[in-house]
Amino acid sequence: MSSINAVDIHRLSWSPAADVQVETVPDHLDDDPDAIRAQVNTAARVSYTDQLHMLHGYRDFTRSFPSPIKLMPATVGSDAVPKGVGYLHVPAKNAKGFCSVQTFYTPYLRTTAIDQRDLVKASNVRVKDIESDSITKHKDAGTFTYHANHRMNSSKDVIIHGILIDDICYTGALIPPDLDPSDPKATPATSSLLAIESNPEFAEQCRKATILAIHGYHEAAETQLHEEMTKLPTQFHSLPFHEYIQSNAPVSTIKAATERLLWHQRLGHPSDYYLFNAHRHADGVPRFAHMDRVLDICPTCIRSKQTKNAAGGNTTRTAEQPYQGLSIDFSFSVRLQI
Repeated sequence: MSSINAVDIHRLSWSPAADVQVETVPDHLDDDPDAIRAQVNTAARVSYTDQLHMLHGYRDFTRSFPSPIKLMPATVGSDAVPKGVGYLHVPAKNAKGFCSVQTFYTPYLRTTAIDQRDLVKASNVRVKDIESDSITKHKDAGTFTYHANHRMNSSKDVIIHGILIDDICYTGALIPPDLDPSDPKATPATSSLLAIESNPEFAEQCRKATILAIHGYHEAAETQLHEEMTKLPTQFHSLPFHEYIQSNAPVSTIKAATERLLWHQRLGHPSDYYLFNAHRHADGVPRFAHMDRVLDICPTCIRSKQTKNAAGGNTTRTAEQPYQGLSIDFSFSVRLQI
């Protein structure tokens, strides 16, 4: 049976520093015979499954939410109307580690199949932007590769790897939903909390992966800061970046002074009056004690009200070092007497 007990720390593209190096987890072949997989069916028009417990975000079809499709089963008299819709998480080499494929629940069709076009849609790529697609079977290794070529940008190509079973293409082991421990169907294979409690090795892998993720955030922030600091004089380049980043890393400790600006940006840059009264119309928006000015401190609002650009290259002298150049807009007030 497929399980959520897998933390792949090798998908991270950065190299951790020496102080957070951990023992790597050896790669293992995806050869579990009991794992639930989906057949990549090039003839299917939609993706469907009879495995209800594998669907994320499942929703039943009702009279007010009817099924948009009706399947044509091979058996006469079979119920071809899907009962609901959800998403199958198919393992993929991307930032999330999976593609979320929209899949219909069909309990009378005893199989799970995915249309390759749904793999493209799950990768946030329009089907019409795909120039060509192909499935390459590696029979010696018992694997296959699905490759959809983007028409304009090769970085948006969709690539999915899977295995061959009797020369038929199947995805990697599908990732089940992470159930709450109180759910009657929760087991260590479908609940991360139960898996951590029952499997010390998995718990240790989670701890190491968390450390690596935090370190990755720190390194990414430090790299970005270094790039910005190259624009300043060299005497500022030796600042203790890591201390600044670590002391300000938890985003949950945003100060009250910045909370108003944050909600102003989240709500689409409303005026001070509408921001002050937003808690009356939207759940979750905090109630502010005062209607302080926020339009004057919002960088986006300030820039959007500018009517003139900088002077640019229209200068009379060339700066030889940073901050030597100065651009000033002059205005004059005169009184005309006729």
